[in-house]
Amino acid sequence: MLVIKVWYAALLNSLLTQSENKAVYIIKAALVSFISALTVALIVTQLFDFSSYYDTEESDEAWQLIDFLGFVIFSPLAETLLMFPIFKLIKRFTISFWAAVFINTLVWFCLHSLAMPIWGIFTFIPFVIFSVAFLTWETHSKKHAFCITACIHGLHNLLASMLAILASF
Repeated sequence: MLVIKVWYAALLNSLLTQSENKAVYIIKAALVSFISALTVALIVTQLFDFSSYYDTEESDEAWQLIDFLGFVIFSPLAETLLMFPIFKLIKRFTISFWAAVFINTLVWFCLHSLAMPIWGIFTFIPFVIFSVAFLTWETHSKKHAFCITACIHGLHNLLASMLAILASF
């Protein structure tokens, strides 16, 4: 367990710097968020039965494509855009980097839980990663904060979508 904590702390710490290539940063952050969320999902779904949460109805291919594009492109762009006013409000009350990360993550945890209560649990760690990336790159520029965070979020959702598609076979 200590090895996992040290490894995770090192990865999270590496996300606090802008010293590497942006593409490498995006891929690393997306993988950390995806693997973390997948681990939490595997543990939680082994402990509880969530079959009633999942829609088992088949939808037509057009709606599946719209859902996929919304999940991978629209949602990351919209949610990252909404981080600007949320962080602006948070920064009025705290100057602590980690407090801002936690409060922003808590906001997104609550919002995702409104759609499906269990969803908030699965999105908590990814939003820690997204928040760290946003605040880290915002020191460079708002454009970098937006683009890099949206790309991390989009790649995370793409990996989740690909896993869901593979699991459906």
